[in-house]
Amino acid sequence: MSSNVDPLIERQREIFLKALEKASPAERAAFLDGACANDAALRAEVELLLKHHTAGSFWKARRSTPGKPDARKASSPKARTQ
Repeated sequence: MSSNVDPLIERQREIFLKALEKASPAERAAFLDGACANDAALRAEVELLLKHHTAGSFWKARRSTPGKPDARKASSPKARTQ
């Protein structure tokens, strides 16, 4: 990474990316136990990133479900006038 990136943010990013590789929530939690050690603030930040990442994946999957309308399209002004 670039040298102008905050080292704390880079650490959060590295832990976040490695946590995504874990197959189960239990494996992810065990990994975070070791990676974050006793740094509760670091763990909270990484868990927040994971939560938002998971939520984003949910909406992407929902929009691509065959036979289901995209809620964003259905509520757009253009969709209502057609």
